[in-house]
Amino acid sequence: VFQSYALYPQMSVEGNMSFGLKNARVPKSEIKERVARAADILQIEPLLKRKPSALSGGQRQRVAIGRALVRDVDVFLFDEPLSNLDAKLRADLRVELKQLHDRLDNTMIYVTHDQVEAMTLADRIAIMKDGIIQQLASPGEIYSRPANLYVADFIGSPAMNLQRGTVENGRFLAGELSVPLDSYSFEREATGDVWFGIRPEHVLVGDEAAGADLELSVKAEVVEPLGSDTLVLTSVNGKRFWLRISGQSKVATGDSLRAGVNSAHASLFDAGDEKRL
Repeated sequence: VFQSYALYPQMSVEGNMSFGLKNARVPKSEIKERVARAADILQIEPLLKRKPSALSGGQRQRVAIGRALVRDVDVFLFDEPLSNLDAKLRADLRVELKQLHDRLDNTMIYVTHDQVEAMTLADRIAIMKDGIIQQLASPGEIYSRPANLYVADFIGSPAMNLQRGTVENGRFLAGELSVPLDSYSFEREATGDVWFGIRPEHVLVGDEAAGADLELSVKAEVVEPLGSDTLVLTSVNGKRFWLRISGQSKVATGDSLRAGVNSAHASLFDAGDEKRL
């Protein structure tokens, strides 16, 4: 199933779904049964006699998926199947694809540039750069323990806050930052320059910052209220530093904030090979 629906405009929905089976000389009774079963799963039974021109974008994509379902294969390939749809329809079909996978229990390979689709749909994610897999893991592992700097910066919106510095005497040092690393679990020894990363939601704000491994004062440069939470852009050592505050915050542009960071939630990467430490 691809970004382009590639439906035959002169054929009905039923004709599009059954075309490949007819060419494969599948018996008519079996074709009818497979099309009916796929239409039921995708809830497109009322559309079977319609032409593609009479369908919405979401309905056309369901037909394209149905055309794959009737082939009764063990592995499905989805290549950017939702990228032509608007945001709401993408969210709706994402849920339907998740339910479809749970119902069929088939292997589905899903190619996407949308990290929300990847995180919400996948049992395992393979993140690639220049044709090389950077990390293959569960969504939780990808998000919490990125294997390298590329993955850390790629996953998350806003992206992980990153600062370059050194590790000396059990502390991360970078400009005004001095973070004790007693609670950080190193996978290998840190030598030379390193990158220190912390996700916006793991930055403590206000009274919550008291007693953190690192406390610092920051100034709100941009405030983005999202309803469920509030994003605040600040600067640390001249680099963008995002905070994510739960709920609706009264923070305004220009306000000074107290922020805190605990190394237990951090990620460290070697500045040379950019792999996790």
